[in-house]
Amino acid sequence: SIPPLPSAKAMDEDIYRRANKLSHTYKPSSRHTIQCDYIAYMDELAATIGCRPRVFRRLVTDPRLGLALLFGPAVPPQYRLDGPDAWSGVRDEIMHVSRGSKKV
Repeated sequence: SIPPLPSAKAMDEDIYRRANKLSHTYKPSSRHTIQCDYIAYMDELAATIGCRPRVFRRLVTDPRLGLALLFGPAVPPQYRLDGPDAWSGVRDEIMHVSRGSKKV
């Protein structure tokens, strides 16, 4: 199930905190008004939904996949390994992408 939204005050505080942090990370520019760190953002969303990949568990149960997750490219299918709507064929997809970019 989808968790309930936080209060309006909590959301406003979160927006302020994130904007303040990003203003120290990225150069101020009128062209780049909405920027974030992709992997951190995706991991946060995945943790909220319950589909964040368990990388270190994979290092023990499936070392090749664990290494692909740690050192390969960050790809959207990795968020289908665990949680709701997990996909049984996702391992092959991740390994295919990892092999295409570098040997894992």
